[in-house]
Amino acid sequence: MRLRRILLFVAIVVIAGLGFLIVRDGVPSLRIATAYAAKQTCSCLFVAGRDLASCQGDYNPFTARWFAWDPTEQAVTVSFAGLISSQATYADGNGCRAAP
Repeated sequence: MRLRRILLFVAIVVIAGLGFLIVRDGVPSLRIATAYAAKQTCSCLFVAGRDLASCQGDYNPFTARWFAWDPTEQAVTVSFAGLISSQATYADGNGCRAAP
């Protein structure tokens, strides 16, 4: 019985540690990924003149299924699983840039 409690405690500590590492490293990486996707999609739509489906085809299908694209007349917002989002805007003559 005591061994079982020790193993349960160790499992909880390991799971908590892994969860911390995923959140610590994962959230900043997702912010970068959504900013990149927003900027690239903005350039694809407004500079290259391609349609959204064509631009979405530039991404890995496994990864792209977690993204949601919301283009407007001069901007694109990309969100990851509805949790983290980034926007890029188009300015005539200057191209696209990710919003800070």
